[in-house]
Amino acid sequence: MKKAVFALSVPESAWVREILPDVHPGDLPLAGMSFAEYALEWAETLGFEEAVLLDFGEPGCPAARLAARPSGNIRVSRREVPAGVSPERAARDEGDGATLVRGLVLAGFAVDSVPAWHRLNMKLLGSGEVGGVRFVLPGYSAEPGAFIGRNVGMERGVEVKKPVLLQDGSWCARNVRLDGFCAVGRHSFVGARTRLERTIVGNDTYVGTDLELVDKIVVGHRVIDGPTGVWTDIGERGVAGALRPGLTVPRWLSRLAAAVRGRSCGRKR
Repeated sequence: MKKAVFALSVPESAWVREILPDVHPGDLPLAGMSFAEYALEWAETLGFEEAVLLDFGEPGCPAARLAARPSGNIRVSRREVPAGVSPERAARDEGDGATLVRGLVLAGFAVDSVPAWHRLNMKLLGSGEVGGVRFVLPGYSAEPGAFIGRNVGMERGVEVKKPVLLQDGSWCARNVRLDGFCAVGRHSFVGARTRLERTIVGNDTYVGTDLELVDKIVVGHRVIDGPTGVWTDIGERGVAGALRPGLTVPRWLSRLAAAVRGRSCGRKR
């Protein structure tokens, strides 16, 4: 049996925990899905019959969750790896036909830093092609470059340029501008008159009013500069913040924020 063995949590992917401490590398947000979900799609496209997700016992490992749900024509399983056993040894134990994919590598593209993470998001939003493999982004698409989820809200004056991905329950307030290569995550809210370009907004995230974010990744209260990896935590109300998961954002929330523009960042990892 042709089998792909994924070791997502290895030293090469430790940077994810540094910049997003509560996120397992396999759950790294990536153009509407987690990295692990795209990895499974990749394995299926290449004709693998089974994908094995190695679980090294780290908190938040998505292996059990993904193995328990249907995944197209590929069988997904989870394997616990005892302490001291290397990914290479675990792959050998899977027998002949097992191919180890070590770290966050998608179709030959290594996501080994924040800039690489940002570039991969842009590739997926743009052509959807990585390393000669074409990926399908989540959501309904009536025309190339536009992917729209369920219960998406757009108030008066919203301007949208493709490519764009608006996930389930996302909301753009009045006069928001999405100037291309933008993704807004599930149940996230973008405040009035804010402009986004080449920017990814994670799930359950609030982005305030009158902002201009270019080449950024916003996850909860953390704002990350894609090309440099510099990041800052913004605790000020009305700029950026984390919403309670699954919360439907009411319209009046857009009026809570004070007008804030062009804040620069602080630390680099």
